[in-house]
Amino acid sequence: MNHLLGNLRQEHRAEAPPTKDLRPLHQPAEARLQTNRSHSTAIQRNSLQEPTMTRISPLPTLSLAFLALGGACLLAFNLIGSTIDAQGMLHEPFGLIPIGWLLIVIGAVTGTIAVARRLWRGRSRDAN
Repeated sequence: MNHLLGNLRQEHRAEAPPTKDLRPLHQPAEARLQTNRSHSTAIQRNSLQEPTMTRISPLPTLSLAFLALGGACLLAFNLIGSTIDAQGMLHEPFGLIPIGWLLIVIGAVTGTIAVARRLWRGRSRDAN
């Protein structure tokens, strides 16, 4: 049994491709360090030439989401409609009206703050 396992291990070793070292071993350590430095410098140069990503402020997105949700609440109120049952009781989704208007007001306030911040930052950048 051990003989079979030994053969399998040898076959497995024979099938594995040899690993390739990119730096020759006969180079002195200083030369290998120099090639690494030039490679990292090339990476830094490429990263400086690429455009940088700017951070997107979450306030405009948040204000648009509040406005959309408020509009969706008012639209849902109109689409659901109201009915009067046999006893004369009115059935309507009245809760959607104040929730919708509250979300619209929050969205408007958040949007106003976002616009004011953008204008304020624009003026402070122009002053510098």
